[in-house]
Amino acid sequence: VALFVMLGSSIGAILGANLSRLVPERALRTLVAVLLVLGAAKELHDAVAGSATTLSAGGPGNLGLAGYLLISLCGAVIGILSGLVGIGGGILIVPTLVLGFGLGQRVAQGTSLLAALPTAAIGAAIHHRNGNVDLASAGRMSLGGIPGVLIGAVVALWLPQRVLAGLFGVVLAVLAVRLWPRGPTASER
Repeated sequence: VALFVMLGSSIGAILGANLSRLVPERALRTLVAVLLVLGAAKELHDAVAGSATTLSAGGPGNLGLAGYLLISLCGAVIGILSGLVGIGGGILIVPTLVLGFGLGQRVAQGTSLLAALPTAAIGAAIHHRNGNVDLASAGRMSLGGIPGVLIGAVVALWLPQRVLAGLFGVVLAVLAVRLWPRGPTASER
């Protein structure tokens, strides 16, 4: 599944990252916030009222050729959005895999982490070429992110899936509130 998401999202990331130069910053921030709200709503719904089957399901079963092509198409859309708004894609990949293809929360999150790697790398390379990357900030964030991801992976395996979905939803909701545009952006002043 990760391979087919990667195929589509890598191609989509090229298009989205190049399109981002044409979209005003306020529109990008609003789009990111809306995507976060939608992801948060889905995760919180699963945590509170989701079926135990959705939360505890494992892999996708037998999707067939059409299913894998659909996963690649979904990956392309996710890649476009990821490149456009500068996200790795996980907030979109996880709900897509759980809702659209029946993967369990943990399997979807693990698959998303792998599938988002080329999408994020391609998008970052194009944004860097366009002068939209602060390498010093990215390096500092990586210093905390590396141990953080190790701790987070262990905790994710330990937590019940319903709690994991709820925490993911809360994080997405908080990020949406923090990113929602307020007042004019620096480029609009």
